[in-house]
Amino acid sequence: MITMLRLINIEKTPNTIKAEYIPEDSNEIGLVELSQNDEEIISSNKTSLDGISGIYLRQAASSLRKILLENEMPKTRLVMWY
Repeated sequence: MITMLRLINIEKTPNTIKAEYIPEDSNEIGLVELSQNDEEIISSNKTSLDGISGIYLRQAASSLRKILLENEMPKTRLVMWY
């Protein structure tokens, strides 16, 4: 089964990277912000679909870590996993 989310409004500052995320088939919007120094989550707002595990939040944070390695900063990103 493929699961997905959409990252929107991706923004990078000198110290942080953040984005809103929308779980698949949902109108809910979560938020995750990472420190660029250690790539740890410094701020978040989970959706009700995240549950206790924070599955969508964790995937959004992982995707932001990968974006930090890229040369160009996207404004949106579709993220899928199995």
